[in-house]
Amino acid sequence: MDKKVFVFSTSGNYREKHHDLIKEKLNEKDCKIVGKFTCFGEFRPLGFNLDMDGPLAFIFGKNKDHPDEKDLDNAREFAKGLLK
Repeated sequence: MDKKVFVFSTSGNYREKHHDLIKEKLNEKDCKIVGKFTCFGEFRPLGFNLDMDGPLAFIFGKNKDHPDEKDLDNAREFAKGLLK
């Protein structure tokens, strides 16, 4: 395992379980996962976002304006941590 990689993503529902398939494929390629980062991402299934919660968010969107500045700051901190 000499290939060091990290997993970085945005998600409409912020579930790291979405990384499971990616991690599985990376492991198949003998990669060592040295970190993972995820944050909210804007979800616009019909091309617009009413920023709803609950089951209707699947149709009308949620997490408007994400990743936001705080998310980007967190991503920068994650990247700095990888350099250590």
